[in-house]
Amino acid sequence: MKYLYSTLLFMFSVLLVNSQNITIDDSDMPTPNIYTISKVANISFNPDETGTDYTWDFSFLEYDTQLNDTFFSVTDAPYVYQYSYNNFLDPEHKATVVQNTGTVTNAIQVIEITDNYDYFKNSNSLYVKVGSGSTINGVPTVMKYDNVENITTNFPILMDATNSSISSAGNDIPNIGYYGQTVNRVNIVDGFGELTTPFGTFQTVRIKSILNIRDTIYYDDYSFGTAFDRPESVEYNWYADNQSIPLLTVKSAVGSNYSVTYKDSLRTTEIISQNNKTSFNVYPTVTSNIINVEFDSNNSDKYEIRIFNESGLELFFIDGNKKIGFNKTIISMSKIVNNTNGVYFIVFESDNKINLKRVIFTN
Repeated sequence: MKYLYSTLLFMFSVLLVNSQNITIDDSDMPTPNIYTISKVANISFNPDETGTDYTWDFSFLEYDTQLNDTFFSVTDAPYVYQYSYNNFLDPEHKATVVQNTGTVTNAIQVIEITDNYDYFKNSNSLYVKVGSGSTINGVPTVMKYDNVENITTNFPILMDATNSSISSAGNDIPNIGYYGQTVNRVNIVDGFGELTTPFGTFQTVRIKSILNIRDTIYYDDYSFGTAFDRPESVEYNWYADNQSIPLLTVKSAVGSNYSVTYKDSLRTTEIISQNNKTSFNVYPTVTSNIINVEFDSNNSDKYEIRIFNESGLELFFIDGNKKIGFNKTIISMSKIVNNTNGVYFIVFESDNKINLKRVIFTN
């Protein structure tokens, strides 16, 4: 009888420990890669529908657009930001991965933020944002946080875990004065269970993040400064094993509507990056030999063409300088892919913008 009681107690303890049947840690955070995400402008969403062993069904989602979510290594980021985020003398801000998010909205009309790079640090304890580098009013500008912003709770991510951070950054802006921003972020793990999207069904953990952001500006000409508090926003991120980026992100929008992005497979050849308005043409899209890459240019700056397989492995790279007007490059796909049938992605980068096309090789 004593043996039976001990066995039952042990089994009950195991059940308690394993009630959350997924472990999310640093190995499940972003790594340098190009991820396809689908975007939905707005949906109705009840954030209270969550809990333990919960089932979320978002299989009904139909994307409006597809985007490239591009992460790359710090050494591949713009040189002007290397000292700030790749400096062994400043380990707190030494980033491990960079995300190019393009143009960033802000509350101050005289401040234009373009070509934004967010810098993140991944460790065995936490995934944080250490700052950003942006072109603000035409000038490359570092916005390094005084305290890092916690993007996740501590690893491993467990139900009911919480943390918070208050992160501030600012810099002088030519012909304006000073611009700064403070982000107050609170993270709460408020659910785990099965998530279904058009991408598939996964065991996930959900983090609810409450954000309060304040923008600050000081005008040198008027010796006057002021601050703007943005409306409080909430975002929900679902994380799964070995997925690198959240499988689903739901952000509060106007009224009761929410915007959605979710990790996806490529479903269209008209995919754009989050910082891209430059088009180019690749044909034929089904080939057994060569492809033609064509693009127009109004400058003679550098361009790069890369080819990736479905696993994200880079198979081909070429760079050069564009000529003003019409440009054309012929590429032998049969040699690059070694006559291996499959889907391949042609990535074209120029003027700090990225575009992507899909090509099917069939022998």
